[in-house]
Amino acid sequence: MPRLHLPPFHPVTTRGDLPAHATEFLPDGADIVFTPELVELLAGAPVALRNRRLVVVDGQPGCGKSTALAVLAAASPIRTAVFTVPTNRSGHGRQFMERAHSAVAGRPVRNLSQREHENALGELLAEEPMLLFIDEAQNAPLEVLRNLRTLLEAPGAQFAVALFGTGVRANIAREPMLHTWRGFTKCLEPLLTPHQVMTAPAGRAADLARRSQLLPTLAGLHPRLATTPARLLIEANRVHAHGLLRQWTLLLEWLLDLHPGAGPFTREDLIAAITAIDNDPPAFAA
Repeated sequence: MPRLHLPPFHPVTTRGDLPAHATEFLPDGADIVFTPELVELLAGAPVALRNRRLVVVDGQPGCGKSTALAVLAAASPIRTAVFTVPTNRSGHGRQFMERAHSAVAGRPVRNLSQREHENALGELLAEEPMLLFIDEAQNAPLEVLRNLRTLLEAPGAQFAVALFGTGVRANIAREPMLHTWRGFTKCLEPLLTPHQVMTAPAGRAADLARRSQLLPTLAGLHPRLATTPARLLIEANRVHAHGLLRQWTLLLEWLLDLHPGAGPFTREDLIAAITAIDNDPPAFAA
């Protein structure tokens, strides 16, 4: 299969390198955190895409898949088309192709049959080099996965695909010809789970949190988190955030709204913010 002409990816180091819509979820003063997993993705994905092999990014909700998609799209040196697989199972194949067609065309395309979308999409994907990023790809039915492979193998096709989703690896495995075509797979995990903290040796929770990237990630997320005592962050993670970046981002938003200013957050600050989100005071250790 012909390689895709893919120049070196652009450097992306801060939220300022991303489009505004990709960082709307970040509170003021917060930044994109380049975890080791995200760095590995930025290094490995371009190689697979250049060889027109499938990139698969899997992980439970809240682990940073949307951030990874935004960073990879912003770093791309060629045009990137992004769309989300619909969850509605009625007419699912046509909906998938309609969204793919609209994303690649750069405008809404409606009132066509599934076959008409596929034919037009195939022509567009042969016009110029392009990366197609598909979010919530675990919702893609087997039918459209087969169609995707057909499009990739069509004469003149000049595109590569990255799939993002929760359980997307299992979905890809349902289509053997596509599954064996993977070129790079990355599974994003929670930063630190309550179970890991509970089973850590006595007095080693902070060391575990550093090695697991919880504390380094929170320090990079916002300066006030960087100065907050590690034991408080570990406890807030245990009772509320569970190692999920999305939960920490929401918690940070509440912390900044309830306690503006500078300096570290206190135990009382964290309890108040978690109570506001969960509508229930957390069982915060003394």
